[in-house]
Amino acid sequence: MKINLPWIKTIIDSCYPPENVKELATESFKKYTEGTAKDYQFIDKLSYLDNLRRYIHGEVDPEDAVKKIIGERVIYELEEEDRIPDTSEILCIEFMSQCFHEGFMPFKKNFSGSSRLDYTAKKTLLEIIKAVINYEEPQKDDK
Repeated sequence: MKINLPWIKTIIDSCYPPENVKELATESFKKYTEGTAKDYQFIDKLSYLDNLRRYIHGEVDPEDAVKKIIGERVIYELEEEDRIPDTSEILCIEFMSQCFHEGFMPFKKNFSGSSRLDYTAKKTLLEIIKAVINYEEPQKDDK
């Protein structure tokens, strides 16, 4: 699996990671968090890792997710009920509620449970996660 680290033009093959994966992850996160006050850097760490998780699981933006759900609903109605759902059925509160809840479903996916990742890929992800979590902004000289 390929992992595209943001802010640097580096794509890591997680099955054959480079020896400097920790340094690449650190460089990527350093550029990602540039300009953030040190007190709020933990938010960038969480955001960076959440974006990485979304990327690994191939998640799409909310608009595409809703289109997919509507498409699945139409296909289901055609196959099971032999009809196309009425617009009012798709615009109802119950269906919108389903879209809302399914929008949160990808958040339940984690790194360890992914069947897309083999042992080496998971070790590579662990190195990236450790590099981000342990990142400390370099001290600036007061000269």
